Amino acid sequence: MEVVRGSPSQLFVWNHCVGLFCNVSFLIHLLCYVTVLSVHLHY
Repeated sequence: MEVVRGSPSQLFVWNHCVGLFCNVSFLIHLLCYVTVLSVHLHY
């Protein structure tokens, strides 16, 4: 098993930031989708 370059804490912070960014973008897309859907349903 190869050792990943970079300290574990650095890798953990990087993974956490990427995961957080993905979650935020997913929530924004979901919010936009729900808003458009509700607007279409109302009209």
